[in-house]
Amino acid sequence: MALDVEGHARWFGAGGRSDWSPIRVTVWLRMKGVPFRDAFGVKFMADPGDLIVNRYRLLGVIGSGSMGRVWLARDEILQRDVALKEIVAPYWMPDAEQAKLRGHAVREARIAARLSHRHVVTVFDVLHDLGRPWIVMEYVPSRSLDAVLDESGPMAPDAAAELGLSLLSALVAAHRAGVLHRDVKPQNVLIGTDGRVVLTDFGVAVFKDAVTSTRTDMVIGTPQYVAPERARHGVSTAAADLWSLGATLYAAVEGRPPYSRDTAMDILAAVADDDPDPMLLAGPLRPAIAGLLQRDPAKRANATDAARMLRAAGVAFRIMSPTAEPVVGPAPTVAEPVQRPRLAALGRTRNRIVVAALGAALVATVGVSAFAGSRPSTEATFKPGGATASEAASCPVASSGPSDDVVPGPTALPTGWRWYTDPTGFQVGVPIGWIRGTEGGVGGAVCFRDPDGGRSLRIAPAAPTADPVGYWRNEEQQMADRNGYRGIGIEPVIYQRGGADWTFTWTSGDGHREQTLRRLFIASTGAGFTFAWTTRDYEWALNEPNLRTVAVSFTAR
Repeated sequence: MALDVEGHARWFGAGGRSDWSPIRVTVWLRMKGVPFRDAFGVKFMADPGDLIVNRYRLLGVIGSGSMGRVWLARDEILQRDVALKEIVAPYWMPDAEQAKLRGHAVREARIAARLSHRHVVTVFDVLHDLGRPWIVMEYVPSRSLDAVLDESGPMAPDAAAELGLSLLSALVAAHRAGVLHRDVKPQNVLIGTDGRVVLTDFGVAVFKDAVTSTRTDMVIGTPQYVAPERARHGVSTAAADLWSLGATLYAAVEGRPPYSRDTAMDILAAVADDDPDPMLLAGPLRPAIAGLLQRDPAKRANATDAARMLRAAGVAFRIMSPTAEPVVGPAPTVAEPVQRPRLAALGRTRNRIVVAALGAALVATVGVSAFAGSRPSTEATFKPGGATASEAASCPVASSGPSDDVVPGPTALPTGWRWYTDPTGFQVGVPIGWIRGTEGGVGGAVCFRDPDGGRSLRIAPAAPTADPVGYWRNEEQQMADRNGYRGIGIEPVIYQRGGADWTFTWTSGDGHREQTLRRLFIASTGAGFTFAWTTRDYEWALNEPNLRTVAVSFTAR
């Protein structure tokens, strides 16, 4: 077969150039069905069964990307499976860039080889065969976090917290070794069949001493997971890696990246200037993610703070569903949250988890899940004409004594909880021993306060509104500069027939920093209600299970 190689090389080049490369010709040869080895005496693309450097037998492709493929291979000397990363440049890349890419691959291997950590893929060797570099790595039977989210949906907060602690330890080890990863994202996180979490692909990593805080580097990485300072100035630091970790955890628990935009430029602009999209499913993981996603590196959570918050989130979620105390009464009418997959099972799962439910039950379930992810806050009603933060979040308690006038409710409550039925037409679970008080007489607000202090719940009827977010924004204007008020967020929430949450912190009269969540919503009956949940700011994550119980148990009659 006669081959007009030069003519077709010009076809692959630009402007009639003849600076063709073997890869360009390879594409044309594939189109013509010409065997590469027969055409040039050199093999340009590897195939299953090939023996690399007379040692590694290629078994099959287990991953691919713009810079090559990853093969499962058999080490025929040591009789073990390994992963071989084949570095193949895109066919359109000039020869000089291909040479740079090969050097880049060697640098990646050198960087990864400096790390010896359970949560980092081990690099064994760098080889050259078939005219390109091959990186020999530890084989981890696994799926990427990206694949897990695509097939199984968002992770439970405690599983995501466990994942985050593993990745954080890998990044800390890398930073101590002087290595910046620069591309932390779900695609580069592997979850093994045994639950082991591994950070991989140090392809765009650099040594710390090669990038200073004042040097401007090319922005490399996936836009949704690039830190704001890198999006603005190209600055790579350990803090930027932590931001990318926060974005990865956001995706793990929410099932989507923190910035959903149409184009890469729109994403980078949003990352640089906008707040992340609201979290709906993060639950007790919210403080950790929010701390890592601070745009200002000086205010961003450091590794120590992130580890503390991740551990607190895991503990909080694990006690979120304590052993239930059976209650004699009608069959449950409040749906339990959909159980999201645990970390140890994610590396093995292959089929998408499908949850089927009746329409009403599904609405209730979505409401519960959304509430668990709502921003922490405390509930309270505002007085006409404005109110201080303390007035807005306070829970006055009359001398009505402990809340012991309870009757069986519609579903089982956790141990240590009892049912309260209000004459205004609702029922809710409350902790045993909390002191009850009323405000405004019959039909007014009811308050429950922990006798040990620090926690309270306030529930009141409210006029239904079509714009609960706007209502809270108007109320927030009255809180400015009062009692150390600091807003956390106002956002819509999928709960019962819809509503909005307003979360903020403030300073109480005794000097404690408090956190309050106020929810304005329309109940299943069409009636409007608000409830406010308040705890000490530093105890918020540990008390989210109690907040969840309140949300799940509330039933209008």
